[in-house]
Amino acid sequence: MKKFLKKHKISYNNIIFSENKEELDYDTFIDDSPINAIKIFDAGKSVLLYNQPWNQDIIPKKIDMTHLIRVYSLDHAIHILQNKL
Repeated sequence: MKKFLKKHKISYNNIIFSENKEELDYDTFIDDSPINAIKIFDAGKSVLLYNQPWNQDIIPKKIDMTHLIRVYSLDHAIHILQNKL
């Protein structure tokens, strides 16, 4: 992860791995876990859901797709984050 961030010149203070991500004080998260994605979304935060076979059924039609966005690569996530900021 650190190599990827450095390669793309993305600054960061630290990288945090946590079971309760929704409790962290961040606006946007990147995750591939359907469970984490729903918890983060339900906490009112944005999620970039990294596309994986195990999360294909995660997005019910009622979810606001501006806050839960499926991404297909980390480059795709960067593009979305750059346009969001």
